[in-house]
Amino acid sequence: MYYKFSKSAKAIIILNVVLCLVIGIMHSYNVHRLNESNEIIYNYMEENNVIKETAIRLLEKDGVELFVGKEFTTYFGVLVSFLSLILLYVYGKHNGFIVGFFAAFFCVFTSLIGGMLLFYIMFSGKSETTQYRQVTSIKNEWEKFIHNKSSNN
Repeated sequence: MYYKFSKSAKAIIILNVVLCLVIGIMHSYNVHRLNESNEIIYNYMEENNVIKETAIRLLEKDGVELFVGKEFTTYFGVLVSFLSLILLYVYGKHNGFIVGFFAAFFCVFTSLIGGMLLFYIMFSGKSETTQYRQVTSIKNEWEKFIHNKSSNN
């Protein structure tokens, strides 16, 4: 992990990694359930020579529990969780703002709390320890004026 991160930033990044892993595993299990349901539906379609919608309706009428209608959210969840993990890894390694912003953005889709915490830590200025922060040097009166105007707001 990047050595300049504060303890709270490290904790939030680790929390997001754990949340992304847990949610990614849940979505992966749902992909497995989708594949099983589709296999049951296609076997029923072949046996009874009916279309897919009729097979689903008849199977549900017979009491078979199918996992259908959630394909988009399941595949989207797997994709976003995987992408969030990659971006969190890169952000944790290099501390780049753009990568951190996109990591927080995709973490919002994975887990709202984790993504919002990551946005908070990035924009609050508490992501780096104070001993490593760069101090800006003010060279002339114009820069001093601009610095005072921006820091007072």
